[in-house]
Amino acid sequence: MKLATYQDGSRDGHLVVVSRDLSTAHFVSGIASRMSQLLDDWSFLSPALEDLYVTLNQGKARHAFPFEPAQCMAPLPRASRVAWASPWRHHHQLLAESEGRVLEDGALAQPWIGSLPADLLTGPRADLQVSAPALQAGELDAEAQLAVVGAELPLGAPPAAALERVRLFGLALGWTSRALARAERAAGQPPLGSRLGVGMAPVLVTPDELGEAWRGGRLSLPLSLHVNGRRLGQCDSGKDLGWTLGQLLAWQARTQRLGGGHLLLAGPVSPAEPGKGAGCVADARAWAARAGRDPDTHPWLEPGDEVLLEALGADGQSVFGALRQTLTGWDE
Repeated sequence: MKLATYQDGSRDGHLVVVSRDLSTAHFVSGIASRMSQLLDDWSFLSPALEDLYVTLNQGKARHAFPFEPAQCMAPLPRASRVAWASPWRHHHQLLAESEGRVLEDGALAQPWIGSLPADLLTGPRADLQVSAPALQAGELDAEAQLAVVGAELPLGAPPAAALERVRLFGLALGWTSRALARAERAAGQPPLGSRLGVGMAPVLVTPDELGEAWRGGRLSLPLSLHVNGRRLGQCDSGKDLGWTLGQLLAWQARTQRLGGGHLLLAGPVSPAEPGKGAGCVADARAWAARAGRDPDTHPWLEPGDEVLLEALGADGQSVFGALRQTLTGWDE
């Protein structure tokens, strides 16, 4: 099943079911009007949505209409909590190398997870406006991230139980200032002000839609990241993970119960093998330096730059829809 949230002037938008090929959609007002409502009562409401999804894919839904990603908000506009994890160890190694740092012993021995404000989430076509301080700091970047939406997870739940409570998957772009992040790290602060926004692909999908791509707590899809039409890489999102998605969810549940509708963002995707591209500008620059090339062949992002992120399934079709955002400067 594929789901999206259409803009309707409210903060929560309106839930729609989207066909597998992303060509048509259908409002589901008689079942659940909001994504949060569906997640709160998943066992009761999802079977009726599945029936509608089947009918929509068969071309028999009476009130279907063409699906328009530009009309979409973030598919989960207000998550109960948003966590950001960086489980690709190779990204940390590349970043430290490019900044002239040495990772401390044990720095990568446990998952790195932080929290983000839910109001950072935006839709797939929303421009990302950058504040004057972030523009002045510079080194602006966008990270290819996986998104995982889960049901309520009890305190102390193990990874296997966490995986059973995964409801939906998506794709996200995490916008950041590397310069501000470096300053926060030097001050012993968490990366909060350096996190500028999170754009989400238009559609969330249920695990059954992913087939063999979802196995063992790893979602293996080729993520294609482009900046101004130039591809940074086509990274396998399931390779080189230091921790599975189940382990990341369970790590959070060690000390806190996770409420239903919580969102985990995992990225940037970071291949450890040369020639596989990069899931962010910082990694692309680090790879260039390793190869003896000028890192500025991959410049930091500036206002006017467009970033495109998409994942294609085995059938060649877009799984979550294209996420296309443009960086804009501060308009005083």
